[in-house]
Amino acid sequence: MTPVAGVPVDELDRLIDDRLRFAGPDGRVVGKADDLEAHRTGVVRFEALDILSRELVVESEVAVALVFAHVRATVGGESFDSRVLYTRCWVQGADGWRILGGSVLPVGLSPREMVEHDFELGTNFGTNLSETDETSDDLKLHKQAR
Repeated sequence: MTPVAGVPVDELDRLIDDRLRFAGPDGRVVGKADDLEAHRTGVVRFEALDILSRELVVESEVAVALVFAHVRATVGGESFDSRVLYTRCWVQGADGWRILGGSVLPVGLSPREMVEHDFELGTNFGTNLSETDETSDDLKLHKQAR
C-alpha cells in the first residue's frame, strides 16, 4: 500500500521515530502506531498533494521542515480540498534521520496572499481540514539539504 505521495507504509515505519507526536488540525495528538494504522487501513487517503512552498532549517542533529501545500484527500470517509502548513521535526540518530514530531494546520491563504497580507503564523488559519500526514516531501527536502 502507498498512502503518502508514493511512500509505502513499511518505509513510513522506518522514517518515523517510535516516539512520534503528531498534532492534527483538530488538536488531536497521535503517536507512530496510530499514524501508521490510519495509512495502512485507508482511513487517510491522499488524492493529490501539490507543494506550494517549502523551507528547511538544519542545526546539528535537528531539522525543521515547513511545507505549505494544497491537499486533496479523504480522512475517515470525508473528502476535503484545502491548503495546509505541515511542520516536521527531524532528528538524526544512529539509524539516520527520523521524524520525531510534527503538525498540520489548515491555512486559508495562498503564498501570494500571505505576502500581500503580511501573513503571520497563528493569525490566519482556516478550519476545514481533518488530520493528514505528508512525509515524502520532507524526506526530499532533507536529501536536498545534504
